[in-house]
Amino acid sequence: MVYEARAQQLGVPFVRLDEEEPDPRVVNKLSVRMSHEHEVAALELVAHYGTTHVKVAMVDPENVVALDDVALVFSMPVYPVLTSPSDLHSFIDRHHRADSELSSLSDTMAQEDSGDGSGAQEAIQISDDASEDAPVIRFVNLVLGQAIRDRASDIHIEPAEDQVRVRYRIDGVLQEMPSAPKQIQAGLISRLKIMASIDIAERRIPRTAAWQSQSRGERSTFVSRRFPQCGARRS
Repeated sequence: MVYEARAQQLGVPFVRLDEEEPDPRVVNKLSVRMSHEHEVAALELVAHYGTTHVKVAMVDPENVVALDDVALVFSMPVYPVLTSPSDLHSFIDRHHRADSELSSLSDTMAQEDSGDGSGAQEAIQISDDASEDAPVIRFVNLVLGQAIRDRASDIHIEPAEDQVRVRYRIDGVLQEMPSAPKQIQAGLISRLKIMASIDIAERRIPRTAAWQSQSRGERSTFVSRRFPQCGARRS
């Protein structure tokens, strides 16, 4: 009630961010650092008095520095709405992109692997009750979670000569994500097979399977299509 009264006093709308449906492309244009420092979160583009504005949730809509910085990032005026500090920081943590964490995890996995082929044994080690902290499982969870937040229609996981390429199809366009080191290819594919209830020992037959996943309160359905390739595998 305090923040609703404050919003009424300032003449701006009050929002509960868990009820908003933000545009991921708008959300991710602001860095996590700027969002936390200014206590702001970009939500979507809206029409306001015939002009396109960026709708921004703020703890302090009178913060002129924050308003100017956000307007500079988007090259358009800001339409501020007020929210509570706890709601705002939870929103930022919930919606910030996983790209940096994926890149960091990928680098860590590549450094930890000695290059002696041990990564090929990941398929044996990855099981249905494996720890969620296992690097391969964390990588898969990040890829799937970010795909949900970006509202991707497809996830392409493509083994290449020296890496495992990851791409999302968003609004019909394939977009690059951080790749995985080649050494974890077997474990990565095995993890996806386990999630889809596919026999991890089967490598030659094209397979299609579906499973559901819960992410941040939202249930999503994934359909896995695996196509054997000459010298590589795609899942």
